[in-house]
Amino acid sequence: MKYAIALILALALALPAFAGYTYQTAKHSYYIDVRNSNFRDIWGAYVTVSESGTHSAYVNVRAQGYRDAHGYVSINPSQHSVHVQI
Repeated sequence: MKYAIALILALALALPAFAGYTYQTAKHSYYIDVRNSNFRDIWGAYVTVSESGTHSAYVNVRAQGYRDAHGYVSINPSQHSVHVQI
């Protein structure tokens, strides 16, 4: 039993951790990866999403020590989950 617990703990520590944020609106779920210019994850960011119409959304990200990032995302109206990297 103690070997199983040690194995589970080792696997949990070996898995890569991503700075992923989930934002839910009435129509979509947004999965947002926040990274810096060197593609390193940024933790503790503040993410907002504003849907503009049925085909696009505006994503705004703030993190202490970094410049604010924002951008528009195109959405298929039948799409329920949207993956974004900022």
